[in-house]
Amino acid sequence: MLDIRWALLAQADLKRIASYYQRVDPSIAVDLAERIVRAARLLSELPRAGQATQSAGRRRWRVPGTQYLIFYPIAAGHVPILRVLHGAQLLAGRL
Repeated sequence: MLDIRWALLAQADLKRIASYYQRVDPSIAVDLAERIVRAARLLSELPRAGQATQSAGRRRWRVPGTQYLIFYPIAAGHVPILRVLHGAQLLAGRL
C-alpha cells in the first residue's frame, strides 16, 4: 500500500467542497468528504485504477456516486493527490 499525500491545493479543494455543502446540508458535507477520502485511500492500494489524462503522467479517478474527480500522478512510494474538482469545473478550464 502506498502513502497518500494531499497537496495544498487538494486540501483546499476538499475544504471548499465540504464548506459549500455544509451550508446546504451538514450531513451531505460529511458524507461527501468521507467519500472523497475513501476514494483516495483506494488509490493507495490500486494507484493505476484511474484513467490516464492528457497531462503526462497524471491520472484521474471519479469519486464513486459523485461528479467529483481526484487528480494524481503515480510517484515512487506514494500517491500525491493534486486536486479534487467537480467534473463541470474541467469545462471551465480549472485544470
